[in-house]
Amino acid sequence: MRFFGRGRAALAALLCIGLLGACGGGGGNPGVTAATGAANVPALPAAAAAAPASSVTFPFTLDGSAAVPPNPSLAAGSGVLAINPVSGDFTVSVSVSGMLPTSAHIHDAIAGINGPVIFTLSQATPGGDTWLGSGRMTASQILQLNAGGYYIDLHSLSFPNGEIRAQLIPPVPIAAGATTGTTGTTGSTGTTGSTGTTGTTGITGTTAGPAFPASAS
Repeated sequence: MRFFGRGRAALAALLCIGLLGACGGGGGNPGVTAATGAANVPALPAAAAAAPASSVTFPFTLDGSAAVPPNPSLAAGSGVLAINPVSGDFTVSVSVSGMLPTSAHIHDAIAGINGPVIFTLSQATPGGDTWLGSGRMTASQILQLNAGGYYIDLHSLSFPNGEIRAQLIPPVPIAAGATTGTTGTTGSTGTTGSTGTTGTTGITGTTAGPAFPASAS
């Protein structure tokens, strides 16, 4: 009986040692903290925390001559669209005078053509002169904007198809990643060579002829 009792105790001890080894009690599991059993969360890459690129601004002025068809309205407006080229998030602000707008939009079309509405602006305050808008453009819309393919206009009861308009043109139409080379410096003009020294005139010499003997008389 004592032998069987001791054998059971030894077997229990061996089972405990095996369980500890299987549970990582010795070497430890690299994905779990030994003290708490909480999983180790890997840190995000540094690039994920980087700030987004700076916004690009599109200033513009609106008038009736840019509308399609042009009109003689004396109304005018100005504003700016700012867009983050990475995320596509944008804001736009327009201030107008000389008209009572009923709506304001960003349209898809090049200059001289009317196109569909893609974004709608709202009046900052009822009856005010400022219109605001914001949204997010897709990658293809950003390319269209950069190519001058969008315009903004304000409508009124007198001109329901658009009283004043402005094409959204990028202020610096250079493709992403391109750089403008510096103009080279013009080389200096060479120095004109000096005129050579005039040679000295030679001295005219008189050669004395041989003396002839006196003739005999």
